[in-house]
Amino acid sequence: MNSLDGFAGYLFDERIHGPIHLPPYIIASLQSMLKDEEAHINASQLGVAQEASSQIEGRQWKVAKIRDLLSPIRRLPQECIEEIFFHYIRLREHKDRLGRQRLLRESQTEGLYDRVPPIVLLSNICSHWRNIVHSNPRLWTLLFPRTYSVTDKVPPAALMVEWLEHSRSLLVDVGICYSNRVSDDEWHAYCDLLVPISGRLRSLELPIELIIKGETVSERIRGLSFPQLEETRVTPSTRLCINSLLVTPHYFGNAFKTATRLSQLNFQGLLEVRQGSMQSYLDFPFPTSRLTKLTLICLSLGQSMLRDVIGASP
Repeated sequence: MNSLDGFAGYLFDERIHGPIHLPPYIIASLQSMLKDEEAHINASQLGVAQEASSQIEGRQWKVAKIRDLLSPIRRLPQECIEEIFFHYIRLREHKDRLGRQRLLRESQTEGLYDRVPPIVLLSNICSHWRNIVHSNPRLWTLLFPRTYSVTDKVPPAALMVEWLEHSRSLLVDVGICYSNRVSDDEWHAYCDLLVPISGRLRSLELPIELIIKGETVSERIRGLSFPQLEETRVTPSTRLCINSLLVTPHYFGNAFKTATRLSQLNFQGLLEVRQGSMQSYLDFPFPTSRLTKLTLICLSLGQSMLRDVIGASP
């Protein structure tokens, strides 16, 4: 056992935080121990006594510990694990956005892990991964918790505030994505959530309902500023209500006009243009000078105004 140096304690349930770098002689010693323990397990399985069964369980537990020490991911530097986690979170967000309609059709037992925000899932695998997640602010810059049925709960705004605190001062990508009803108090809480982070939002996904939900809420939206915003999605919570949500330019105020870096816009809903409310593309609620990707669904601007908006884009 002395040949294992500082790793001997791990076999007796002591925790090791951080990557494990095993010298060749320790790997050889662990592999030899693994063979011995597995041989003892095979021999003990021939007995039926309670004592033999207890020995088997103890040795199986030790085998699991040894296998954990020999696991390749234990030898990865923390920087590599952090990069893997970040790309996994990005891929999950892209996958969730494309697969949301599929999950909406599935039963509550299917796609269960897809319903858990990836950052929460990673932090609940083991203490080592949890320490990595909570010590890396970049991993908390992508937050798009989604609901997929009326029984799914929207994460409380207070919890999202706590998650966003881990991102410190980094630019963040945030989405409020749900498919069930949200109370008025929750609407106000989500508006309050956006206030302290509006200046460091890189992308933002909002339901149209949040923008038009009462005068108090719309006033808060109009009072925000998004100087770092590069991408935004404004969509209804479900396809069924896309034609019933009329939005006038005044709902947005000048909030998105401050998003001078905006390059990608996805707007799904009816933008009602009342007489005199939009004289030119300059009255369009979003800046167009840097738009390179524009998706408009059910936007009742009229052909000439739509042509002007597109023409004002690069």
